Amino acid sequence: MIMKIYFYWCVLLLASCASAFVNRDLKLGNQGPSSPANVAPPLLTSTITVTPTVIATSLVQNILPTTITVTSGVSNIIPNIPLLSSSSVGTQQQPSPVPPSSPSHGPPSPQSPVQNALPIPYNCASPVPGLSPQDCTYLSTIGIISQGQNALSAASGTAGIYLGTNGPNTFSFINGASAPLILVVWYNAVEDAQSSFMDARTPKITYSLPTQGNAVVVSIDNEVPGGWSTLYNYTTTLTEYGQVNNTFGEFNTGSFTTTDVSRLVNMQGHPMTVVVRGSGCRSDMQTCVYTCSEPGAVTCGRQRSYRLENCQGQPGAVVSNDANGNPTGGCQGWSNGGHVDVIFT
Repeated sequence: MIMKIYFYWCVLLLASCASAFVNRDLKLGNQGPSSPANVAPPLLTSTITVTPTVIATSLVQNILPTTITVTSGVSNIIPNIPLLSSSSVGTQQQPSPVPPSSPSHGPPSPQSPVQNALPIPYNCASPVPGLSPQDCTYLSTIGIISQGQNALSAASGTAGIYLGTNGPNTFSFINGASAPLILVVWYNAVEDAQSSFMDARTPKITYSLPTQGNAVVVSIDNEVPGGWSTLYNYTTTLTEYGQVNNTFGEFNTGSFTTTDVSRLVNMQGHPMTVVVRGSGCRSDMQTCVYTCSEPGAVTCGRQRSYRLENCQGQPGAVVSNDANGNPTGGCQGWSNGGHVDVIFT
């Protein structure tokens, strides 16, 4: 009897998850199958020293490792990030996750159910905390509607995404590249198909990571869906539809927290690695990653046009399908609080 009740509960949960996304026909993503991603390059080993970025208060306390050992090759850099030990590694069994985020692929529509918040004025002489005047000007130049909010606490209007280590879920964003980066984080509002369109929606975070080893921690409350990407070396622009034209990361926090790398917006974007502390689940450009199904595709996102690759078989990874046959899932391993390391290379 108990098993039957549990079975029906799971069916109802999956049905509700599917209905929340039934009108969305795009999965986020980046980078491409036409690139030599599947060719094993010669390996070199180096060490990146992480320099925490500090503004009014310390954003990086004891969360970040002081150094990161990086294995690098011709086309990709895949970091070996130190993980916190966990007695629950590989033991957590959870129902299929809610897809982290799924904005539609297309030009913004005036019928969008969610209107953009009042933009922060582009006063680049005095930008938001953590954003340099130069980077502020670049955001304006490429058509991003506003600087991020860059709140220092979970104040009203932040959607539960803010700088610092005080939230239940924390993400360390680390510049492992030999170029300046601008981190962009957004909130994926329910029923808003344009959440990731930065020419129409105000980002929650826009943060400067000017040199290799710079890092910042972002807190995310529970039951918050969203995503992130980077502007690389003042060359990344927006797509014709207004999304950051680079690799995406996605998250959905709460009871069945899930995160992943998505290459769908630009299959030739810059490398990114995501590691969940605790489970050790890893999502990168080849592992537990959303890619376009059609060989040689540069971008995709319509129904059944993408796949989730190489995700099964590691602790914390979950794979399923939605009601329309699209893959869902990614890296789990914690519920209602945890930490994720993200390194850009």
